[in-house]
Amino acid sequence: MARISEVSQPIDPREPKHVGDRRPSDSTSETASDSATSRSDSVNISSDARDTDALRYKLTAEAANTPDVREDKVADVKTRIASGEFDANSDEVKHAVAYGILNQLGI
Repeated sequence: MARISEVSQPIDPREPKHVGDRRPSDSTSETASDSATSRSDSVNISSDARDTDALRYKLTAEAANTPDVREDKVADVKTRIASGEFDANSDEVKHAVAYGILNQLGI
């Protein structure tokens, strides 16, 4: 039976790795000031990413301007209830409500 001390332990990803005689801080002989002047970071954003961001902004603005209650649907249901043609216990209504909930949950 193997002893715990004989089993390799998991590697800590935060621990610096040492390869041969080289240490993580021995990367180059440049000084900090040389490094700052000779290198610069840049970011290139693809046109797809820009289009996606623009669409997200547009949809967010549209959603903010959309009312939570659709008055036309409420008026239609009120009219159907008053005329007696709307039955809240019908299978059609139950299926529509269940479908709406499942659709919102992404199921």
